[in-house]
Amino acid sequence: MLSKSKYVSGLQCHKRLWLQKHKPQLIPPTDANTQARYDAGNIIGELAQNLFPGGKEVAFPADRDFSPMLEATQDYLEQGVPAIYEAAFQEAGVLVLCDILVPTKGGLDCYEVKSSTKVKDYHLEDASIQYYVLKETGLPVQKMYVMTLNPNYYKEGESLDLEQLFTIHDVTDKVKAKQAAIPDKLEAMKAMLRDSEPQQAIGSHCTNPFACEFINYCWPKLPQPSVFDIPRIGKKAWQLYEAGKVALEDLEPTDLSTKKAQYVERQLKGLDHYEPEVLKQWLEGLEFPLYFLDFETIMPALPLYPETRPYQPHFAVQYSLHILREPKAELEHFEYLANFEHDFRLELAQNLVQQLAKEGTILAYNQSFEMSCLKRLIEWCPEQKDGLAALLPRFKDLIVPFRKDWYYKPAMGGSNSIKSVYPALFPNAEQSYQGLRIADGGAAMQALLSLAEQGLDPHSMEDQALKKDLLSYCQLDTLAMVEIYKELLAVSE
Repeated sequence: MLSKSKYVSGLQCHKRLWLQKHKPQLIPPTDANTQARYDAGNIIGELAQNLFPGGKEVAFPADRDFSPMLEATQDYLEQGVPAIYEAAFQEAGVLVLCDILVPTKGGLDCYEVKSSTKVKDYHLEDASIQYYVLKETGLPVQKMYVMTLNPNYYKEGESLDLEQLFTIHDVTDKVKAKQAAIPDKLEAMKAMLRDSEPQQAIGSHCTNPFACEFINYCWPKLPQPSVFDIPRIGKKAWQLYEAGKVALEDLEPTDLSTKKAQYVERQLKGLDHYEPEVLKQWLEGLEFPLYFLDFETIMPALPLYPETRPYQPHFAVQYSLHILREPKAELEHFEYLANFEHDFRLELAQNLVQQLAKEGTILAYNQSFEMSCLKRLIEWCPEQKDGLAALLPRFKDLIVPFRKDWYYKPAMGGSNSIKSVYPALFPNAEQSYQGLRIADGGAAMQALLSLAEQGLDPHSMEDQALKKDLLSYCQLDTLAMVEIYKELLAVSE
């Protein structure tokens, strides 16, 4: 039995589908970020049902026996209910569940609900196999729709306007265009599943449209570093791999651009590179006090506050700020973490304006992000518009010396990211994050999103421990910036 998700897996890679069916023990546990996406999808799906009131939901079986779902769907169709949620159909060895099925005068309309803000190619494959199965059962399917979140919807007040939150895309014609090819694709998948494990070379399909869960199983042990580690190499890495050039030693100078060839040379020879004079000139352009600022943000699928939209970018909810008032002054630290009991944006803005004062350089690492967060606050907090806007010209980007190649170590791996630069400069740096449940930006965003959606309970030991870890993690990020600054200063002297 194939499901629609297994069918999409088979379209991506036959071996992936075979392993899902025959070696599911190789599938790694679902990580927190993936689970959060699943949970958000479920919530969005339930919200979409409210646009089709009076419907009946087909209960999902705990024992994976789908017979009751198939029977309940038929019962609801015969009863003429206005909508069926999670309607189940099986035909041609394929089981599909329709998010929302709506009887109309002309037949049936099927709606697939997605948590994205646009229709993606694999959504069409998903809808196509559903259309195929429903047609094969003899049902009069008229229209296929994909529902996505509307990226241009901004929440007003406390409640969501569901009519505006969702965009409904008619994909019927695109789905019909794919029907003729489906029988052969299904037959090829079924024949493959009856056979032994297929041989499949690795390639760009391993991460498109999804990162395959079997990469660690399928991929050979690659040399470290390999062509896949060359910064911003993209599809060129696969061309080199298919030509038998995997290790950096395999490459010729003509295989790469000048910049990438320079990276390879430095990696192979272990060459550090410094430009002290240029560094000194850049550092002399900084004005004390120095403010080292780092934001942590959330991107909730559903708008949580007024004037925010689905997947609102640059939504700062936390910051860490280290201040060095004079070259040899004692380092000061300030921090902020929203308690999420109320709309905290104005409070956050007021704290920033006060603590960043009126003069001195504000250092960020990849400053466009921090500046975008401030610009978003300006939109939301007109009371603090002048104070926030005055901060923007004072920014300097600590990534510049690395991006401009004034300082390079092979341990950076060609990356200018602070997560690559900091441990390259300070090899024991990663130890400082050990013991924290929050040890990277993704984990921080997910933890903050959980607190934003559920609230920060001052009486919960779990919430208070999480708050402590979030504060510690963000503080370590700005402390890393301070140490990077001091290292650049030492090299420039």
